[in-house]
Amino acid sequence: MKRVSTKFAITAGFSAMLVILLILMGVWLFNVRDNSARLQDMANDLRKSELVFAMRDAAMQRALVLHRMAITEDIFERDDAYMEMSRKASGFIAARDELLEMDLTNAERTLWDNVRPFIANGSTVQAEAAQLLLDWETEAASRLLLESVIPTQNTVMTELTRMLDVKRDSTRAEIAAATHRNNLSYAIVITLGIIAVSLGAAIAVSVIRSTGRSTRALVEARESAQAANQLKSQFLANMSHEIRTPLTAIIGYADVLLESGELKKSQTNLVQPIERSGKHLLRVINDILDLSKIEAGEMKLEQIPVSPPEVLAGVESLMAVKAAEKDLRFRVRYETPVPESFQADPTRLKQILLNLCGNAIKFTKQGEVTITAAYDRKTQRIVFRVRDTGIGLTEKEIARIFNPFSQADASTTRKFGRTGLGLTIVKELAENMGGEISCVSEKGHGSEFALELPAESDVDMRLIDAAQARIKSADAVNAATTVPRLRGQVLLAEDSPDNQRLITMHLERAGATVTLATNGQEAVEHALVTDFDLILMDIQMPVLDGKAAASLLRNAGYASPIVALTANVMREDIEEYLGLGMNAVLAKPIEPEKFYPELTRHLADAGDTANEADDPLAADPKFQALVRDFVAGLPEMIDAVRGALGQRDWIELKGLAHKLKGMGGGFGYPQITDAAAALDAQVAAEEYATVPELAEKLVHVCRDAVANLEPVELADAASM
Repeated sequence: MKRVSTKFAITAGFSAMLVILLILMGVWLFNVRDNSARLQDMANDLRKSELVFAMRDAAMQRALVLHRMAITEDIFERDDAYMEMSRKASGFIAARDELLEMDLTNAERTLWDNVRPFIANGSTVQAEAAQLLLDWETEAASRLLLESVIPTQNTVMTELTRMLDVKRDSTRAEIAAATHRNNLSYAIVITLGIIAVSLGAAIAVSVIRSTGRSTRALVEARESAQAANQLKSQFLANMSHEIRTPLTAIIGYADVLLESGELKKSQTNLVQPIERSGKHLLRVINDILDLSKIEAGEMKLEQIPVSPPEVLAGVESLMAVKAAEKDLRFRVRYETPVPESFQADPTRLKQILLNLCGNAIKFTKQGEVTITAAYDRKTQRIVFRVRDTGIGLTEKEIARIFNPFSQADASTTRKFGRTGLGLTIVKELAENMGGEISCVSEKGHGSEFALELPAESDVDMRLIDAAQARIKSADAVNAATTVPRLRGQVLLAEDSPDNQRLITMHLERAGATVTLATNGQEAVEHALVTDFDLILMDIQMPVLDGKAAASLLRNAGYASPIVALTANVMREDIEEYLGLGMNAVLAKPIEPEKFYPELTRHLADAGDTANEADDPLAADPKFQALVRDFVAGLPEMIDAVRGALGQRDWIELKGLAHKLKGMGGGFGYPQITDAAAALDAQVAAEEYATVPELAEKLVHVCRDAVANLEPVELADAASM
């Protein structure tokens, strides 16, 4: 009777689990289908928004061209502008026709019916004004512009903006519905999963008790659990792809809302957690997908010149801060002369070293973390060793740490977190780069991970020793800089008064004539009426930022060089600026050895050059006055930093840090730039736990700068 009961229990349990699995599959299929439908709706809404944007842009560009016709006295330029108006009108019509072919809602159709008469009237009066200008009846054209064209244009822009508002509200509703549906699905899956696990455990206990062979039953249960874990891993890998699609849409639309600048502060506070949580989940999923790409052979690597001192400097700048948070010392050493550069993928090399150093800091409670570089001439391989004084590893643990989803032991994940994918990816990247990764460790006495990469020498390879590696960047700063003698008109778009004066001084020393613009809108207005040889465009500015200003100018046919000025010079940032039509990117603080050569590429030569060593900038009275003004303004900046920190206004705090990062080094205070850069990066990463400490470090170095300036000089600066 007992056997029958046990068999019945097992059969019933497995049947229940099968039903649960079928329900889970149904929930998953329903969720995928529902998300697909919502994504299609979002895609349609996005396309409608793009078309309305295109119509607004075409209307605005046509108005700009008409403005150019009104202010020019050149008959050929007026004819060219008239032809360009026709092209803009064609772009407007194409976007309009595509929009009307789409399935519009009643609200959208009503809005379109409202704006259509104004569009027709606007096109008519613009054409009339253009014809008057072509007939050189400028006074009549100007009167028509003021009385009809501009009011009609404003009405059209207002109505198109209302259409965009409707699309924004629709997108918000779709995001909210998708989020609710996903949360409900997750709750159902988790609940059914717990029930399934409970049933499985009950079945296992029933089998063990009925057979009386506990040892064998435990082994079978362990094997069953391992098989279930493999299935779970496969399920997670498949689901990560399915989850990533709606998650990307949620993050993307959240970014669109945040970047629109149209949200209230309360709405921004609601959207930001969605964005942060989405990005956190996406990072976890991307780890899994990164590993999948590596295993599938889809990870593409670059082969370009890489400077070991520059890579290690970048690693040190990030890891030294994290080490300091745990009162650890972080050092970079050179055992032998190393190549000044070798062929590799700089992004992946830095990713490997950051992962190794991050693990070393994470598992070290006291002592230090050291990264050492060495080059073997015989084998032509460069080796980076990361040594820590942390918890160490046994041989068995070393054998497991490079396996996917593995840690040294089960408690590691509970204590330190993470998925256990980092070292797996490190190992695969190293091997794909033609190298290898190894580990030597002793339990309780720290670990040493070694990354070995090929660095084949050629006739042009130059080896530099430790001293040369450490002073490589300093040499560039301290070396005599040639100040060219140039001539030309330069438009400087920069909102910081201190940076305006400093950069203007550099330009005037080279012989350029400078026109100032305090925001992107002023820059566009100046550029459209004056022929400049070069525009230096700050990226972060009020009213209209540098990216939008450059895009507007290029769309309007502006052909003169535009060079970006920014403290954000990551590779993706540079690619974005160049993609907007900018010719080059210069980093803040201004580095004369890079600044003057860029000027030389765009301005005319005016004669002989002067050596900066013969006329040092530090001895220039104008520069000294700028330094005094800069330091005199630091107390106000200190109060602003502390005020933003006290109110937890992270946007304001990041803006202040970014401003000081771009200014400090230019005035001879690299310690301010370094401290501000660390704070800027930490706020941008939303790692707020260490922000107060980094803010206080920035305040401290600013106070030191104020204290070290002579009191008389400070008083003079304050009175200027």
